[in-house]
Amino acid sequence: MPVILHATFALDADAETAVNIDLDYARSYNEVPGLGWKIWIRDPDSAVNGGIHLFADRSSAQAYLAFLRERMAARSDVSDFTATIYDIKVAASQETHGPIDMPVPSREA
Repeated sequence: MPVILHATFALDADAETAVNIDLDYARSYNEVPGLGWKIWIRDPDSAVNGGIHLFADRSSAQAYLAFLRERMAARSDVSDFTATIYDIKVAASQETHGPIDMPVPSREA
């Protein structure tokens, strides 16, 4: 069953750096096992950045989250990292056109 991973962190960077993500870096997310898509988010008033990720299953999301925690801990410009994995209420999400029906790569693929 697909899940959502919601991650946020404070980024100590100027607004232009925070907004202008390197597209090669962004494209690298296309290789994350089990990831269907990522929406990149930022609150300009609080410097909170992050992402909302659709994963094929909880184990894929958990594997990625372990990697992400290490990556964020190693960055001196990141603080207050938080992340939660959520089950998706499938029927209600489909009724409101939530983009969960798109093909999500299987972790074993």
